[in-house]
Amino acid sequence: MTTHDLVILGSGPAGMAAAAAAVAHGITAVVVDEQPAPGGQIYRSIETTPIKERRILGNDYWCGEELVDGLDDPRIDYRPGTTLWQLTRQLEVGLLQGDQASMVRARHVILAHGAMERPFPVPGWTLPGVMTAGSGQIMLKSCGLVPSAPVVLAGCGPLLLLLAVQYLRAGVPIAALLDTSSPGQYRDALPLMPGALRNIRTLLKGVGLLAELRRAGVRHVRHVTALEAEGENRLERVRWRCGNDPEWHSLTTPLLLLHQGVVPNTKYTGYSGARLHT
Repeated sequence: MTTHDLVILGSGPAGMAAAAAAVAHGITAVVVDEQPAPGGQIYRSIETTPIKERRILGNDYWCGEELVDGLDDPRIDYRPGTTLWQLTRQLEVGLLQGDQASMVRARHVILAHGAMERPFPVPGWTLPGVMTAGSGQIMLKSCGLVPSAPVVLAGCGPLLLLLAVQYLRAGVPIAALLDTSSPGQYRDALPLMPGALRNIRTLLKGVGLLAELRRAGVRHVRHVTALEAEGENRLERVRWRCGNDPEWHSLTTPLLLLHQGVVPNTKYTGYSGARLHT
């Protein structure tokens, strides 16, 4: 069993940045990812995406090119298409690449598995035509596939705004953006504002996304408290209510994209018995 200074599990933004930092300090690293190409969800398909008009996916997406190029450094052993099947307390790492299983020992391990979308069940969410926003973005980045009919995006979080803007730039009509954030959430976030202001650049990005949607005339419905997808054999319409208003509103659409934030991907953490702090 070979021993390595550092094994990094995941080749998304965090994993690639960790590998670059390691190399800068003279540390060789093994980077493992079950995906066939680097980038994670943020920089997915950055080497092969058919979307060549950079404005559509935005400058932040293309910033990942430098990190991906860094994996070519000979001091980094990058292993795509490799599945982790064991991680012990002794930092023994079990890997499966194709039909070849192997074990390596690490002096240090960095878990960089990123996050995954939180399930967002609503009545009718299993109908064909109802998907997650993350799925829509994967198809956009990987295949250049976009909806041909007006789409409804519902939920909360920055990904919803980003995907809406990316669709607009790609020429996709947005029927409505249904925001499920409650007024109380904004109030609860006020104590965190000083910390947010220290990262004013990110705040301004969010403001810019909202402004772009407003300029395009996208219908932005706030404080949605009830949401339903309806149809016989597939999605035909979306219904919603706002606040304490008993009246239901509806839109005809063949596609509803749901997103209710993300949660850390911690399924591999348990392999090593590591403790999680929240």
